[in-house]
Amino acid sequence: RNSNIDTTLYLAELALNESNAINYQEGIADAFHKKGIYYYFTDDYENALRFYNKSKSIAKKLKNKRLEAQALAWIGSIYRVQAKHKNAQLYYNDALKLSRRINDKQLIIYCLRSIGDDYRMQLKNDLALEYLTEAINICNESNNVEEKAFILIHLGELYQIQSEFFKSTRALNEAITLSRKINNKNIVCIGIYTLGEISLAKSDYVAALNYFNQSLNLANELKDKIRLIDCYLSIGDVYRLQNDLKKAMEYYKQASLTADEINSPNSKAYCLMVIADVYKTKGEYNLAIEYLNKSESIALEIEDLHRLSEIYLEIGEIY
Repeated sequence: RNSNIDTTLYLAELALNESNAINYQEGIADAFHKKGIYYYFTDDYENALRFYNKSKSIAKKLKNKRLEAQALAWIGSIYRVQAKHKNAQLYYNDALKLSRRINDKQLIIYCLRSIGDDYRMQLKNDLALEYLTEAINICNESNNVEEKAFILIHLGELYQIQSEFFKSTRALNEAITLSRKINNKNIVCIGIYTLGEISLAKSDYVAALNYFNQSLNLANELKDKIRLIDCYLSIGDVYRLQNDLKKAMEYYKQASLTADEINSPNSKAYCLMVIADVYKTKGEYNLAIEYLNKSESIALEIEDLHRLSEIYLEIGEIY
């Protein structure tokens, strides 16, 4: 799943066919889950949710708590990327309770790091750090390299938000090194992108553009459209900060189109906001207000208070 997602679907189909042939219900449930993973990583959240729910339904009938917890956790992840934080936390916590009950370390780590990352997205940094720290401690105890790399990425992103660039760079480089050893291109892609964000914060535009383009190429290879949106937006930021507004707008609009493709309201709201900022810079205030109003409607719908505060500030500055 982290290097060739199409093979995930192929193997899931094989597993499903074999399991159906011998009426192996646990195998059917797990194969449905793996199909859900394929759709999750290709940003088709509707189909991902459909297969996770199929897996959960069979698991509940079988009273298989591991498979049920697995499905609950990944349903939480769908809501997390859609910025539906209440739903995400509900499913993650249900999954965490089940995982602790059966002492499944892998699932416990996944739930803890996912809850932590969801809090990071909400800028609840203290809670994020609490959950991520517990997760990384369990990783160290159980020698779980892949999950440790993921958590180091989240820690790197958290420190980057707090402008603790030394801590962030150290965590990210360790995550990238571990991920290259286990050929996890997904984590490498995220790590390189965040190093680009740090370079951008330091106004090192050459390094930032280099990192973002590396991440963009990996995201294309992995068919990771969420990361593609991030890369388009950040490359747009580099050009905007260098006053190349035409180039910036090209990348922002590409990001907006990709957000439409995967129905990502959180990303779409941000894309509309930065497009508005370009129009504001050009003095085209009516167009800027129009795009900010569109962004506001989405932010209200998903209850993104942080985004709303930024939108209202922008509208106020224009007036």
